[in-house]
Amino acid sequence: MTDLLPYISVLAITGLALLGLGFYVLHTNKSSSTSRAFFMMTLPVAAWCILAAASNTMIKGTADGVLSLRDPIPLVDEFTFIAVVLIGPAFLNLMLTNLGIVSSEKKKWINRITIAIAMVSAGVITYQALANTPILHTSFKIENGAYITERGRFFYNYLVPANYSLILAGIGLIIYRIFKPRHILERRHALIFFAAVIPALIGNIVQLTQLHNFPVDITPLSFGLTTIIFAVGVMKYGMFIVEPVREETIEEGEARVDLSLGMQFYVSDPEYGFEIFADIVKHDTYGMGFTTKELPHIRTTYGLEKTLLFQFNKELKRDMLDPNIQEHKELLPFMIKVFAKEEPDSILIVHGLDDFVELNAFTEMIKDINSWMRKEKKGRLLLAVNEENTDALNDILADCIPL
Repeated sequence: MTDLLPYISVLAITGLALLGLGFYVLHTNKSSSTSRAFFMMTLPVAAWCILAAASNTMIKGTADGVLSLRDPIPLVDEFTFIAVVLIGPAFLNLMLTNLGIVSSEKKKWINRITIAIAMVSAGVITYQALANTPILHTSFKIENGAYITERGRFFYNYLVPANYSLILAGIGLIIYRIFKPRHILERRHALIFFAAVIPALIGNIVQLTQLHNFPVDITPLSFGLTTIIFAVGVMKYGMFIVEPVREETIEEGEARVDLSLGMQFYVSDPEYGFEIFADIVKHDTYGMGFTTKELPHIRTTYGLEKTLLFQFNKELKRDMLDPNIQEHKELLPFMIKVFAKEEPDSILIVHGLDDFVELNAFTEMIKDINSWMRKEKKGRLLLAVNEENTDALNDILADCIPL
C-alpha cells in the first residue's frame, strides 16, 4: 500500500477539510438557506473522497479474483455512488440559492427537493446492495493488485447524463451572473464558484473519457483544489453571510413603534434607536444591524442573541466592515438591499456610520439606500446618528422621519 499512501492521504485530508468547511459555514449562519445549500454540496463530495480513500486502503493485500457486491471493496464502491448521484442536484441547488436567482421562500423548497432526491437515491442503492444486484456496475475483480470494475448501462445512460445536465445548468447560472451581476460582489462570488467547479469538472471528464490512463481516479483528487478555492471565498470574501435570520424570542402584542415599509427614520440617541430596533425584531420581524459598538455589548444589552449584526471597525475581523474602503463602501448598501429584498418586512439599523466615515461618503451611501427602499417599498431603515452631526446631515435627514 506504500505506493497508494500519498493518494489515500490526499483523499482523506480533502474529504475531511471540505466537510469541516461545510460545518463551519453552517455553524456561522445556521438559519441560512444558502449555508444549508453549501453544506449539502460539501456532504456528497466529502463522502466521495473519504469512501474512495477507504476503498483504496482495502485494495492492497486483497487476493486476485472475482468479487461479489457484498465483499467490502465493491460494497464501499457502490455506496460511493450515493454521493455521486447527489452531486448534480446539490450543485444546482447551491447555484440557485446563492446567486440571487430565486426568492427566499423558493430556496426552502429547492432544499427540500434536494433532500428528497438524496433519500430516494440512498434507498435505491441500499436496496440493490442488500439484494446483491448491482445496477451501477456489472462486475468487480482484483487483478495484480488493481481493482477493476465494469460499469453498466444505468451508469452511462442515466447517472452521467442526469448529473452533467444539472451541473451544466448550474454552470450556466454562474456564467449568467458573471455577465449579468446585480452588483460587483455577485460577479466575484460567481467567479469563485466557476473557479471552484472547473478543476473537478475537468478531472472527471478526463477520467470518464480515459484521455489519459491514470492508475487512480483523479476526480476526487481535483476536489482538493476546489476545497482550497471555496475556503478562500468563505474565509476572505465572506460568502454565504447575507441571509435573513429571525430566531429571537418572540414577544406577544404590538411593537411600541410602528414603522412604515419602505421608509427611513432617524434618532440622535443610539440607545433609544437600539431599543426600537430590538423591540421590533422581538415582535416577529427580521432584523440586521450595523454599529460602531462592540457586538457582544449590543447582544447582551438588548437581547439580540441571534440577529445578524456587523461592526464598523478598521481591524476587519469576522463580522466587521470598514466603509472607508471602497469595496466595503459598496458592500454596505448591497447587503441592506439584498436583505430587504429577501425579506421585505424587515428592520435595518445603521449606527455610528456618520462618525466612522466622511459625511460626504455617509450621504452618498444613505441616499442610495433611501431611494432604493422608497422605490421598492421594502424594509425599514433606522439611522442612529450623532446629535452633533444633525445640522451637517440636514440634507439627508430631511428625507427621514425623526423618532
